[in-house]
Amino acid sequence: MHRINKDHIFQFTRIQKIILALFKNNHELILKKLSKESNVTYSYLSLLINNLEEKGLVDKKYDGRIVKIKLTKKGIEFGELLKKCEVFLK
Repeated sequence: MHRINKDHIFQFTRIQKIILALFKNNHELILKKLSKESNVTYSYLSLLINNLEEKGLVDKKYDGRIVKIKLTKKGIEFGELLKKCEVFLK
């Protein structure tokens, strides 16, 4: 019988990794740090953040050249669900 490795079946998507990274960092990060935390290039992350903002999961705030990304209430709720999944899968 073939063993199933749950780590391969339940891998988080980039979007989910972004939400989790924000969730674990007090719901807010600057875009550059979020890029490192989620292992996504800065330019691609910008596109993903725009998508998440349209869905109401994050807000963007500009402080000069620095872009701060913050989870919305909906984003926090999604982060809580992902965190539960992450704990369950360990």
